[in-house]
Amino acid sequence: MIRVLLLLLALALPALPAWKAGAAKRNITPSEPIWMSGYASRDKPSEGVYAPIYAKALALKDDSGGLSVMVTADLVGFTRSVSDPIFDEAKKRYGLFRAQLVLNASHTHSGPVTGQLGRPTYRLDAKEAAVVERYTKRLIEDVVAVIGEAIDNLEPADMAFEQGYAGFAVNRRRVGHREYPGPVDHDVPTMTLRASGGELKALVFGYSCHATVMNQFEIHGDYPAFAQTELERRYPSAVALFLNGCGADQNPLPRRKME
Repeated sequence: MIRVLLLLLALALPALPAWKAGAAKRNITPSEPIWMSGYASRDKPSEGVYAPIYAKALALKDDSGGLSVMVTADLVGFTRSVSDPIFDEAKKRYGLFRAQLVLNASHTHSGPVTGQLGRPTYRLDAKEAAVVERYTKRLIEDVVAVIGEAIDNLEPADMAFEQGYAGFAVNRRRVGHREYPGPVDHDVPTMTLRASGGELKALVFGYSCHATVMNQFEIHGDYPAFAQTELERRYPSAVALFLNGCGADQNPLPRRKME
């Protein structure tokens, strides 16, 4: 699935030899306690921040001016209550149609409730709902802004694709019923963008697995975010972006430890 997303992003533009790429990121960490989305058993808002969470964007442009933008975020998902305003503002500010935009959430279960996603599960009171509304408004603005920043950062770039492997995902339907077969996708497709001088500008990678290593009450992006942080530490010139694939039946093992 992730390979398909990367391919579609490229195919949205005519097949020409010269590319431009631009990447950007914005900190979207909540500034106040907020209900966290993902685990239905949670019974209270967040109690702190373990690590910052981000929205990131990668813009790709070809010689004819064709433009596509990929947005990734440390969130459990994008509902229409969040995505529709993003699409509308991107059209107004940058002239981008929906077909030119990809919104992909890492599916972390340690991020904030946004829009209408999760509200019926947690039965928020008026004060808690107001926190979510404030955060959602800020999130939408930050995502729209990071799209523009990625476009502003466009420069000539060389694109390359590779394939990796990570074996920590397991089919979660088989954990308690090992007699039943279940597929597992351990592929890690990657795309790199380098400036004309060879400097790494962006690194996109994906995996098909729930971002559910941890379940505490601190905000963070789980394994996808920690992987991106490590890649950006190793390659300071680059923005690392994670694409979540078809991981609905895949869980990470081991779980529940930060080490």
